Parts: sequence; structure tokens; C-alpha cells
Amino acid sequence: MEYVGVDGCRGGWVAIALAEQGRAECQLFTDFAGLHAQYRNARSILVDMPIGLPWKEHPVREADQLARLRIKAGSSVFPAPLREVVHAANVDEMWAINREQGGKLTPFGKALVPKIREIDLLLVDDIAARESVRECHPEVCFAALKGCPLDHKKKSYAGMFERVHLMETYYESVGELLDEMYVEHTRSRVAPDDILDALVLAVTAREAKGSLHSLPENPPMDEKGLPMAIWYHDFA
Repeated sequence: MEYVGVDGCRGGWVAIALAEQGRAECQLFTDFAGLHAQYRNARSILVDMPIGLPWKEHPVREADQLARLRIKAGSSVFPAPLREVVHAANVDEMWAINREQGGKLTPFGKALVPKIREIDLLLVDDIAARESVRECHPEVCFAALKGCPLDHKKKSYAGMFERVHLMETYYESVGELLDEMYVEHTRSRVAPDDILDALVLAVTAREAKGSLHSLPENPPMDEKGLPMAIWYHDFA
């Protein structure tokens, strides 16, 4: 499987892998290291999670600002937390560092800190992984698919129908994929929108074939040499 889309979920990480042809492979992983070990040889692994992280002197990522403009819904692009916040020893220290260093941590971002930390540790340690693992945002990808921002929120019935309809052009068995996933896993571990988010990232990776665009066009690097960028494919 050459192209992988990944989304965080209650059960850990949901990954959907696609080859050039054939059916998707959908799996749930408890940790990102195990997921990466499974797909180490993939051409592209797109993940809905911040990768290049800000710091005190650079507390706001341009990538997040540009993504909000693309989807016209600021609440669905949370500010990436500072790296020192991500690696804080505990929650109290996390909030203290955020206050002292002018971070933009939100309650939603705080809940994702353990997952952000998993990816950061892997990419800082494994330079080769940086070639394939990149940050992506599902709503930016869906907007690229449609040619404009979507009309409905992803957790609504109308939003799910809108996203399934868009995806069927590129993977016609979307409904079957959702049904198959729930044979093994409950919705308390992986929600339908998690699966659709992972699928649009996998399709984005496959359609781009490694030639992705980034927000911003020339992304700056963070303190560890990771690009502060959100990647996407121009489906037009």
C-alpha cells in the first residue's frame, strides 16, 4: 500500500491505505510508532495532526492561518501548541508554559497533545520518516475536492452525506468501507468522520503521487527542522 491517510481517534489512530488500484485497507493502531512500522515503506503518509511545532519566538503558524481561510471555518483548525507545551511533564506545567511563552493552546488542542507528542518524537528521532510523513487537514482536502468550502459540519448527517458523495468519485466503496470497519470496532473507538477524514487524506496522497502543495507555499522550519506546513493536492 503506497498511500496512507491517518486520523487520530478515541481508539488511537485509524489508518486507511490505498494502492494505485484495488480496495482500501483500514486498520486501527494504538500508537503511531506501530502504525509507522506497518507502513514504513509507503510513498506518502498524510496525518491530521500538527507536525512542525511553534515556539516562544514564533508562537503562531502561518499554515494554520491559511488553512482557516481555505475552509472559512476557523474553529476546525486549532492553533498548534508550542513544542515545550507538547513535551511538558504534566498538565499544570503544560498550561504554565503556555501562559509564560505566549502559546495558543486550546482545550481541544490540549486533548491532542499526547498524539502530537507521539509524532514529534518519531520524526525528531527518525529523519528518514520525514520524507513520507506529512501534516494534512481533512477539511482543506475536502474543500480542494469540491472546489470550495463544504456546506455542512462533518458530524452532522448532511455533512457525512456531503463528504461520502465527494469521496465516491475517487473511491466508490465508501459505504462498504465504513460497514467493514464497524464489524471489528465500535463507534466509541473510531467515529464515521474519523474514517472519512483518513480516507480523504489517503485519496489526496494517491492523487498527488508525491507532488503535494503546501500552506504556506514556502514553509518555514521549526526548531527541529520540521516544516510548519499543511499539505494538500489541487484536484482542479
